[in-house]
Amino acid sequence: MEILFLALAATVSFASLVLWSKARHAVPADGPRALLPAGDRTPLTTQIGDIVELLDRDWLVEGAIVLSESPRAARLCRLIDGAEERFLYAATQPADSAWLLHVLEPAPDGRAEELLHEGERLRLESRWRATVLGAGKMGRRIFEAELRVYEYAGAGGRLILALDGATRSTVFVGERILPHAIEILPGRG
Repeated sequence: MEILFLALAATVSFASLVLWSKARHAVPADGPRALLPAGDRTPLTTQIGDIVELLDRDWLVEGAIVLSESPRAARLCRLIDGAEERFLYAATQPADSAWLLHVLEPAPDGRAEELLHEGERLRLESRWRATVLGAGKMGRRIFEAELRVYEYAGAGGRLILALDGATRSTVFVGERILPHAIEILPGRG
């Protein structure tokens, strides 16, 4: 009786392993997906429909813009949780991420080497021109095809991101986040 039970358990285990392996390598009916495995997702590779977990909250990625100028690149994703909206910003230089809020005030004309925000001095960390490619929903924001990107950093991890176009500017303020503080779960393609 024990031998029969062991043989049945081994058969079920082997069949489960085969089905799991086939499911991992199967091409869905709607064609191959360009999704990365869950462990490979980073703020720079987030995709629309992914879930970003930060501080025990789940945020849905609704839209994204990619800012690029060789060899530099950055990604700004719009995240929602109910009626709340945040932005996840990730850049290749420096290779870090930030959790941002959209600042509604109009941006000042020109960009100084330092900004004063809520009593904190932030220094201009980088300034570059970027070509913009967008997808999904970015709210009421409209981004031009080419922007000037300004990143200001403060001692306490504060970051101000200013995106200046020919006709409008958009400013975001937030905090840098540690890579292990966020988890990105892939959405369904």
